[in-house]
Amino acid sequence: MKKTLFFTLFAFIVLFAGNSYAQMTEFTWSDYHVKFQIPTSFHVDKNTADEFQAGNDDAYLSIYPKTGQSMTLAKMKSALIDWASSSNVSGYDNVNTMDDLNGYWGVYIDGKKSDNNLPASLLLLVHPNYPTTMLYVWINYKSDLLNTAVEVLKSFTPTY
Repeated sequence: MKKTLFFTLFAFIVLFAGNSYAQMTEFTWSDYHVKFQIPTSFHVDKNTADEFQAGNDDAYLSIYPKTGQSMTLAKMKSALIDWASSSNVSGYDNVNTMDDLNGYWGVYIDGKKSDNNLPASLLLLVHPNYPTTMLYVWINYKSDLLNTAVEVLKSFTPTY
């Protein structure tokens, strides 16, 4: 009886865990030395040297690279606050520092997009080997897709 209960519980956990994360596909953006993943259900709307945009009815990801100058942590925080303000993202307490995201460092804000009241996360990432290469990353998602949004954001990995 205990074995049957254990295997039933184990099968339920595996089934639930498998469904809580979307199937992902990997992108490599060689110009900016980065790879990242998005759900296979995302439609890629833009994939140029200046911008990446993809999403579906439940979540949307945008990436804007910037090169040419390195920034201090204080300037990065200020730049992210300005971007959040101009993008109508509010409800965040402060700008958080990220020491290591697969090698990246930077800052982020978790708030809400004012016009749709959905969660939004904004990141400003600096490549460890290319300090003048920064990525402005935006993801807006339905609340029940927090795990998927986190999986996308945690997938950003510098390439060399």
